Amino acid sequence: MAEILTVLVVAVITLYLATRGKKESHPRFTIVRKDLQQIDSEEDQAIYNMLTANGYYVSSRIQSGSVIIPLALEPYRIALLTGSVNPVNRVLLKFYLKNSGWKVASVSSSNPEQSLKVISRLTTGSKESRESLSAPEQKPS
Repeated sequence: MAEILTVLVVAVITLYLATRGKKESHPRFTIVRKDLQQIDSEEDQAIYNMLTANGYYVSSRIQSGSVIIPLALEPYRIALLTGSVNPVNRVLLKFYLKNSGWKVASVSSSNPEQSLKVISRLTTGSKESRESLSAPEQKPS
């Protein structure tokens, strides 16, 4: 157990040092292309199809520093993490990407409406969407 914790701490420190001072607010140049052949899992493919059907340009297997993002909305710098990403890798990937200037969204093909709401909130930056995704309103009694 101590060995796993040590490896995890070393990985987090390495990722932090690698991303310190290298934040980019947006990609320099984005090429929109159909990347369906590079998608690894069926869940990633379902999310790719759902987002392209809703008008988003989705890129797959994007290299960002030392990691590869499974799915991304590059013009918005939003990395999409699906259930195909290992939970331990998800934490490290999320930390690394946020420190690199990416917004990170966890999406699921089992709940497409919620995934679209999260992505819409991130692309528009609207606060009202954020409030509607949090706890439901409580009425005074």
